[in-house]
Amino acid sequence: MQPPKPRILLVDDDARVRDMLRDVMATFGYDVDVAGDGRAGMEKFREQPADVIVSDFMMPGITGLELAAQVRVVDPAVPIILLTGLATSAVLEEARRLRVTALSKPIGTLALKAALGAALGLR
Repeated sequence: MQPPKPRILLVDDDARVRDMLRDVMATFGYDVDVAGDGRAGMEKFREQPADVIVSDFMMPGITGLELAAQVRVVDPAVPIILLTGLATSAVLEEARRLRVTALSKPIGTLALKAALGAALGLR
C-alpha cells in the first residue's frame, strides 16, 4: 500500500491561476484541494487540515496574511507559502512574524516545487 500523497490547500481568487497551479502541483504528485478566497480556504482547512497551504496575498474578503493568522490559531506548525506580487517590506515583515514563506509572483514551476519540498520537510 502506498503512503498517502501530501495534501496541499491552494487558495487563490483567480480561477485561471488557481487551475494552473493545481495542475502543476498535481504533476508533482500532490493531492491538491482548492478554495477561491480566504474564508473558503479557512473552512476547508478546518474540515480537513492540509500538509501545506499555498495562498495568494491579495484576495477579496481576507488577504493571504489574514488567512495565515487564522490558520496559526488552529495549527501553529502548518507550513504556509504566500504568493505575492506586492512584496513590500510591511508584507514581508508580517509574513516573517507569522512564519510564512513569501514568494514573488509570477513563480516558476521549479521554484514552486522547491518551496513545497522545503515546506514538507518541515512537517
